[in-house]
Amino acid sequence: MAAGDISHEAIIALVHAQPELWDSECPGYADRVLKRSKWEEVYRFVTPNWDDMSATEQDNQGKEVYTRWRSLRDRYKKELNEVRSADRSGAPSTRRRPNPHAEALSFLRRTTEMRLEVCVCI
Repeated sequence: MAAGDISHEAIIALVHAQPELWDSECPGYADRVLKRSKWEEVYRFVTPNWDDMSATEQDNQGKEVYTRWRSLRDRYKKELNEVRSADRSGAPSTRRRPNPHAEALSFLRRTTEMRLEVCVCI
């Protein structure tokens, strides 16, 4: 499966449905075994013929999906931080194109706000 074949929307929806993968306040967040099984559910859903793949192919495909998720998450967080910085300084945002997945990724906003509150309190 080529990298372009992976549906960003499907990855976002599946990860959102599994708070153990993204919400540090979720009881299962620190459980590595649980997180591994949740990621495998995501991989299995977005990858056709997952069960027909060899272990090496599954591992490579899993890494590709996970990397795609991290890229989506990191871009969203970076843009959110840019907007917050611009709001504090009064300068306009420099972002040229809006993130097409920003609305779908908005569930991550709470986790980034929690981190900011922790940093401010220290």
